[in-house]
Amino acid sequence: MKESKNLFAACNQLALVANAIFLVYLTVYAVAQPSPTLVAAVAFEIAFYCGLTYYRFWKAKTPSARKVADAMETIEQNSKLVYVSRRILAGATVTAFGIAILYLAVDMTALLIADFGYPDAAVPIYERIAILPRYGWHPALSMELLTGAYIDAKKYQQAEPLEMTLLKIRRDLAGEKSELVATMDFNIGEYYAKRDDVPTAVAYYNKAVALTKELQLPQGWGSPMTQLGILFRDNHRYPEADVAFQSAVAVRTRIFGPNSLKVADTLLEYAILKQLEHEDADARRMNARVASIDQLHPIKSHSGADPTPLIVMCCSLMIFIFRDKMVVIIAEFLKKRQAAEESGR
Repeated sequence: MKESKNLFAACNQLALVANAIFLVYLTVYAVAQPSPTLVAAVAFEIAFYCGLTYYRFWKAKTPSARKVADAMETIEQNSKLVYVSRRILAGATVTAFGIAILYLAVDMTALLIADFGYPDAAVPIYERIAILPRYGWHPALSMELLTGAYIDAKKYQQAEPLEMTLLKIRRDLAGEKSELVATMDFNIGEYYAKRDDVPTAVAYYNKAVALTKELQLPQGWGSPMTQLGILFRDNHRYPEADVAFQSAVAVRTRIFGPNSLKVADTLLEYAILKQLEHEDADARRMNARVASIDQLHPIKSHSGADPTPLIVMCCSLMIFIFRDKMVVIIAEFLKKRQAAEESGR
């Protein structure tokens, strides 16, 4: 029994460690982008974590907790299935938590090294723990989130070396010609566009377009080409913007259909260009087409909210509240049944 109690205690301790690592991530991002909303969220999480930790240690020492532990021991003594199932579940949980925490600890170490100004030193760490893109998870994702936080906070000097490090990591892992690299070229183009470094932004957008065409990626090059058109338009390079918007509309129409929202997004930006060029008829025509596309994609009303999440939350709360009481009741029932069996012999 002592070994099993140690196993269940390990589950709780690993959960606390996982929460602590999560708080470190949040703190790093909040320092990079100290917006009131994010700082308040981090402060709330820290306070909640400290309160929950204190409550768990306090609860474990109460008489009711010891009573529940004794009741669970009684149930296990009377049911081999419960005994085995709980240990299998606890062992699987400890193993899963251990692997996840080990990965997150290494990833967090790489993130902190990069954030302290040594992104090159973080490269081999990220590359050794890399998980190739699947379900939106990219290599060095934590660094990518940090880079985005710095860019949103307009801390461009801190963001630039991280952008280039991300490009190196993804080139090393996926090769020079890969979708990961095309995406990074696009991201770096956006970064330089925000810094008003037009020539460098144009160069990276063009790299993203060229690589996307070469790889024949299914999503096409509409996104970098649209951003290229916006960049040209905002810098009064209207003829080049016109060509870029035409190309973006054409490829998005071919891939997603003439009535897709992606086509509407590009047409909306294209219409602004036409207004600046005093081609009002073309601008009205494009805006009318955008309106017709929007009508085909109505925003779903939330007036009839789905009650399922509320029902699940209430059920979970009821189970949490009455779980300990149910365990005690079951244990008492088993004790009475065992006593009756012994008296009847």
